[in-house]
Amino acid sequence: MRARYTILLLSDPKDILAAQKITNLRNYYCGDVQVRGAYPVFAKRYWGEHNIHLDITDEDWDKLKKGTVDFYSFSYYSLSAETADPTKRVSTGNLSFGVKNPYLKYSEWGVGRLIRMDYAGI
Repeated sequence: MRARYTILLLSDPKDILAAQKITNLRNYYCGDVQVRGAYPVFAKRYWGEHNIHLDITDEDWDKLKKGTVDFYSFSYYSLSAETADPTKRVSTGNLSFGVKNPYLKYSEWGVGRLIRMDYAGI
């Protein structure tokens, strides 16, 4: 599981909603299942919006509830910024999620991969 902390690129209300949606899908959608043993409250709405139908029995739900993890972690350096503006989308290397944050320093890491470090947060 790869969780990401998502920040806003700008304080535009559309960016705020975009960051919230991305955080919900990337972190809570899978993380809640692993940690709490249940899908988050927005999951049913998401399934309806995307025509997803689950074939899950009561026994399956019970197993899901009982099968939680003891430890959940994520890498802080996988910070991403988010915007609702589709013209600012990027998808190379470590930037495959979110948009380039102009306030962070980027360095080469591996072959052609950029990594962003939030030194203030570390």
